[in-house]
Amino acid sequence: MNHVVWYVAEALMADLRTRHHHLRAVSEGEVERKVRRRYPEAAAILVRQEESWRQAFSRPEPTP
Repeated sequence: MNHVVWYVAEALMADLRTRHHHLRAVSEGEVERKVRRRYPEAAAILVRQEESWRQAFSRPEPTP
C-alpha cells in the first residue's frame, strides 16, 4: 500500500507570480501532475515534502 504524505507545491507563472499549495499525495510526481493540470501555463513547478505537524496527524496508526 502506498503511503500518502503532505507536499508543498509552488507553481511559477511566466509573469513571475507564484501559486502555493499544500497537497496530499503518494509521490512528488503525482503532486507535479496535479499542479500541472491546474496550471498548464506554469513555467516551473517546485515540489517538496512538507515538514510540519500535518505529517504526524495524517500517518495511520500502527496496528499491534
